[in-house]
Amino acid sequence: MEHEFAFRRYLELKSEIARLEAELEFVKSEVFYHVSEMGGRVAFQEVEFLEQYRKTYEYSESIQQMEKALKALKKNEEAQGVAVLKKMTGFVVAKSITPP
Repeated sequence: MEHEFAFRRYLELKSEIARLEAELEFVKSEVFYHVSEMGGRVAFQEVEFLEQYRKTYEYSESIQQMEKALKALKKNEEAQGVAVLKKMTGFVVAKSITPP
């Protein structure tokens, strides 16, 4: 059956993607180490690897309260129909129906 092939292939691809993502995470840290050791910039096969950093901040309690209040206001506008739906994207969630 055609739909069984699609479901089976979906599960195979999701499994392969998970395996590749795990491998990529390992390789990323190795590449970062080498780029850092080589001065933060490396050209390899017409690709430039650059050392960069992303900062993450933890904000004061007053800012956290403002963010919480804003989130509640947004939910209220959604519930009241004031907020305008900008986009809706459909997707599939696949989860096991047998307990682990």
